[in-house]
Amino acid sequence: MGRVNLKDVSKVYPGGVRAVDRVGLEIADKEFVVLVGPSGCGKSTTLRMVAGLEEISSGTISIGQRVVNDVAPKDRDIAMVFQNYALYPHMSVYKNMAFGLQLRRRDLGLSKPDIDKKVREAAALLGITDLLDRKPRALSGGQRQRVAVGRAIVRSPQVFLFDEPLSNLDAKLRVEMRSEIKRLQKRLATTTIYVTHDQEEAMTLGDRVVVMRNGVIHQDAPPLEIYRRPANRFVAGFIGMPPMNFVDGRIVCRDGIAIFEMAGSALPLPKSLAKSLSVHANREMTLGIRPDAIAVSAESLGVSGTTGRLGVRVTLVEPLGDRKDVYMTTPARQQLVARVDSRAAAVEGKEIDVFLDMGRAHVFERGELGANVTATMSKTGEAGE
Repeated sequence: MGRVNLKDVSKVYPGGVRAVDRVGLEIADKEFVVLVGPSGCGKSTTLRMVAGLEEISSGTISIGQRVVNDVAPKDRDIAMVFQNYALYPHMSVYKNMAFGLQLRRRDLGLSKPDIDKKVREAAALLGITDLLDRKPRALSGGQRQRVAVGRAIVRSPQVFLFDEPLSNLDAKLRVEMRSEIKRLQKRLATTTIYVTHDQEEAMTLGDRVVVMRNGVIHQDAPPLEIYRRPANRFVAGFIGMPPMNFVDGRIVCRDGIAIFEMAGSALPLPKSLAKSLSVHANREMTLGIRPDAIAVSAESLGVSGTTGRLGVRVTLVEPLGDRKDVYMTTPARQQLVARVDSRAAAVEGKEIDVFLDMGRAHVFERGELGANVTATMSKTGEAGE
């Protein structure tokens, strides 16, 4: 079974630089888990420790039923796909895919016909059978990445490890390869750990998404859980494009209603939150709301729950086809962006009223890592997107 278990795993480099800090992560057999976060967050270091390419400083890593802390990479029953493809330029596609198996043919008990069958089956699966005689220099970026994936597939490992494999491809090809990797993982039913800095890639690929920052896991949950109920302000701002809007203010409770007050404005929060938010009354807090939960008319917002109204000045409009991003400033000079219908009335330099779906709003404690105080409430059905 391809279960992977990291228990209190840390990586400390010379000089006391802590790249990974006591990470605990359990990955089930056949699960697709994506590690995501900004550059330097520790995601690739974590993956390389699972692969055995980085020595761990403390903790334990298990693959299947075996602790692999002291097991060589070649004996961990994993296959890794790198960002730079790592193909042998002097070998054909066929030889690149077969090379690893040929090196360990006796250990694996494989005959030459067995290897040939594995390579051709993987090539057919990836649609590269007609490329088997070519050298890497004669391939496009997408074709090279397919060869790198094929080289991993032929090994039939317990675990696939992907280290930002699509970073070198153009936008259109990234989307195509993303779908292909997801389809392959489902078909092969192999445990997969995938590292990326692209939050859209993480959300579309993973059964679970693990959001990291400074070597620490900040949230580990299914994609929609992370989008709808981010654990803290960092996760909320990192996941979603455009990022979540944040405005500072304070919670005020009046006549059984919770209100978020900011300079010159008051936004009512859902009645169901009033009791729970009363413990935060008169505290400085931060309100977070997604760009698609803001509209330029109450009707287009399309909600029957609590709606907030806010006067703003439009500073920039970016057309996106059937949608457009409208950037604006509040009376308190705080910045907001709304993603609205392309026909919505919004002109640069004009003052307008916008409407907020407060049922999708989040209240955070102050600070970059401020906890989402509405996350638990929304999880139990009190509020949420």
